[in-house]
Amino acid sequence: MDAVLDDGGVPMTHRAVAIDRLVEAGLLTEPEATAYVLREIERTSADEAAASMGIPPAAVDQQLREATNKLEAAAATRSAIADLRSAAQPTECDECGGVLTRPYTETDGAVRCFTCAGAEFVMGGGGGAAGRTGWMEGD
Repeated sequence: MDAVLDDGGVPMTHRAVAIDRLVEAGLLTEPEATAYVLREIERTSADEAAASMGIPPAAVDQQLREATNKLEAAAATRSAIADLRSAAQPTECDECGGVLTRPYTETDGAVRCFTCAGAEFVMGGGGGAAGRTGWMEGD
């Protein structure tokens, strides 16, 4: 594997590459990324991390907490987005159980076929009951 070079053409250590990647991702500051890499990836002690960073151990712990909170929030957000993307669309009418080709939803949250919902609603224009959304058959 080729060495990763810094802006001056000098090979970067694994630690420097890891910190750089976390910072470039835009989620962590450099101190947060450094504390995270030292403590969670390299498993150094708080005292060793503090000596490496040139800050007190309590400050390392604070940077680590902030990094961990941000990374956990990012993971939760990613998980929520994945759940939303994979959520199945309704496949049958809540009222008659018929197969839906295009759902028609009313304000009560029920998903109905056009027969059960009635066909008076027209997308983008009059005739529909307040709160109804959907398409007319044949759109």
